Amino acid sequence: MYLAGSVLSGTYAGANAVTGGFSSLNTAGAAVTLYCGTFSGGGETGVFDMQVSAAGAVSGVAKSGDPKIIYITGQVSGNTFTFTGSDGGTGTGTIQGGTISGKTANGASFSGSTSACQ
Repeated sequence: MYLAGSVLSGTYAGANAVTGGFSSLNTAGAAVTLYCGTFSGGGETGVFDMQVSAAGAVSGVAKSGDPKIIYITGQVSGNTFTFTGSDGGTGTGTIQGGTISGKTANGASFSGSTSACQ
């Protein structure tokens, strides 16, 4: 596990050698909204979850099929956000009406929603 500012992230291992990652934002300073979704392009496909704080922080984790785990940190301003992945990749996106969408610098598209997290 890693704790950096208001972000707690790490990996987990489950039964049958299943692995994954997690990331969370502390809600003490501001409300946090969770989005879940998928990405594809740039040679990869996978799933992600991203937390967006009303204070402007973005945190999350993405897992591709290979099974690479990428931790996401960034900032939101208005309804747009930017992020950097632990693999050095970057991306931009928009938030609107309970959904997020955008592109990474390597050409992957992503989209998600609050309702997809259930």
